Amino acid sequence: MQKITTEHLENLIERAEYHRVPNTTTTLCSLILKIGFVVNGQSACIDAVMFDEELGKKYAHEDAFRKLWELEAYRLKSEDVPFVWHLSPDDLDYMHGTLEKEGFDYAFFGYSDFKDIENDHFHILRERYLNARKKLANYLGWDS
Repeated sequence: MQKITTEHLENLIERAEYHRVPNTTTTLCSLILKIGFVVNGQSACIDAVMFDEELGKKYAHEDAFRKLWELEAYRLKSEDVPFVWHLSPDDLDYMHGTLEKEGFDYAFFGYSDFKDIENDHFHILRERYLNARKKLANYLGWDS
């Protein structure tokens, strides 16, 4: 698994935008990532007399950056988790028979009537595979 570094996270950020909520000591920071996703952070000062706009921006940025770190850690960790689904015994028997007769593509992606798949993971994987195959065929000029 990749290690998360400050430099890695900074490379994900396109820009930071700041906003002070009018008549308050609350500062908001939006980290706009290069992929278009936005991570928000905030800071607030208890005493308006002690409010410092630059410190407000600094702490709001740190809050947003901490959230980005958590999101990136989750994303990287989720790549390590194996993709698992559960098939009923009937569906497993059908797949084994189909594999022998028709091959991998049809057994896993041509047959769409599996009934007992947990959380529809199989169908999501199947759709992603079929879409990627179509895009590749179009790119290469093949008939799909």
